Amino acid sequence: MGKKIFFLAASIFLIFQSCKLLNGITEQEPFNHLGMALLFSWLLSLFITGIFAFAGFALPTEKLMPENYYVIKNERVLNKYYHLLRADLFKKLLINFIYGKPKAKKKYFDGKRSGLEHFITNTKKSEFGHVVPFVIIFIIMFYLLFNGMLFFSIGLFIFNTLGNFYPVLVQRHHRSRLLKMGILQKK
Repeated sequence: MGKKIFFLAASIFLIFQSCKLLNGITEQEPFNHLGMALLFSWLLSLFITGIFAFAGFALPTEKLMPENYYVIKNERVLNKYYHLLRADLFKKLLINFIYGKPKAKKKYFDGKRSGLEHFITNTKKSEFGHVVPFVIIFIIMFYLLFNGMLFFSIGLFIFNTLGNFYPVLVQRHHRSRLLKMGILQKK
C-alpha cells in the first residue's frame, strides 16, 4: 500500500510540474534557443510520460482502454512499420540498458508459460502508459508550433517519438508475436 501511495503522489507531483513547465514555456517570448528548447522539451516529455508511468505502477491503468484497443487488427502492417522504423534497434537498447538485468527481466516476464498472462498485462500497461502521453504531447506540440515555438515543437516531436511512439510500437509487436505463436487469440 505504501508503494502505491508513493507512486500516486509522484504522478500528482508530475502533473503539477508539467503544468508549471508548460506555463513557463508558453509565457516566454517565442525564443528560439535550440539548446534550451530541447532541454525543456525533454523535461516536459519526461514529466508527462512519468505521470502515466507512475500511475501504472499503482493502478491497473491498462483497464482504462477498451479491450478492443489492444487487439492487433493488422499484423502485416504493424510488422512492416516495426521493421521499417527499426523498432528492433530501440528494443535492443531497452533490453541492454533497462531490461537487461535479470531482476528487471523477471519482473516483466519470468520466462515461463505460466507468466504469459502477466507479460500480456504488462504489454498493455506499458502501452497505455505511452499512448496517452503520446497523444497529449502531440497536442501540446502543435499548440506550441502554432504559437511560433518551432524549436520546442521539434524537441517535443523527437522526444515523443523516442519516448512514447517507439514503446507503443514495441508493445504491439510483442502481442503480434504472441498472436502468431497462437498464445493470443484474434477477437
